Amino acid sequence: MTISYEEEFSSSMLRWRGSIWKAVLKDLIGFYIAYYVILYVQWGLMDEKQKEYFTGWIKWCEIGTQYIPLSFLLGFFVAVVVARWWEQFNWISWPDKLMMTVSTCLPGKENLEVRKTIARWSSLQSAIAWTGISVRTLKRFPTERHLVESKLMTEEEYDLYMSVNAPHGKWFVPLLWILNLLKQQLRERRIDTVQMQMLVDQLYKFRDGFAMLYVYDWVKVPLRGREDQEWFSERPVS
Repeated sequence: MTISYEEEFSSSMLRWRGSIWKAVLKDLIGFYIAYYVILYVQWGLMDEKQKEYFTGWIKWCEIGTQYIPLSFLLGFFVAVVVARWWEQFNWISWPDKLMMTVSTCLPGKENLEVRKTIARWSSLQSAIAWTGISVRTLKRFPTERHLVESKLMTEEEYDLYMSVNAPHGKWFVPLLWILNLLKQQLRERRIDTVQMQMLVDQLYKFRDGFAMLYVYDWVKVPLRGREDQEWFSERPVS
């Protein structure tokens, strides 16, 4: 999760949380250990002839690195990571558009409870979905009982939710509740078919955003050539 520190830019290099030092600490320690081990072997255990061969091998490796466009590869990788981050941000689903459409199609005090229920269920769905993506949300709602304690879910809804058998995640269940509630409003003629289509379209867009975030969370940026192919080959095609 992104950590904001633009207001403390002057001391940002001294921060530990969210710093570059925390991200590369293990790699840096491993590099220094390997470097000093090789240095000790070269100058402490090798004779003069072995040192000469080893120095020649180092120069040969240095010449080989000149044929690898490392700057281009790193620049391409950074561009992919930044573009991926921005695409993920654009896929974040906000309940505002859904609720504005609900308020437009179901106005008045007589529909107040329906609007409240849809707002609560959309917030519930967001909380459940984010627990599978965001560590901070998972710490806030580590179990389903925490959703009940926060008033996002009633006891009856908790029992219904826990009875659903979905091994690959149940974050979509509150959206099915909203869809059934909208179908009930259509049967009671509180909305017409055009309004129903508008509401369902917004509901699908709300769902698609979280679905894409889950896909981004599942499929990482491949760091080697066949990593993406191996990832898909390990999963059954449905």
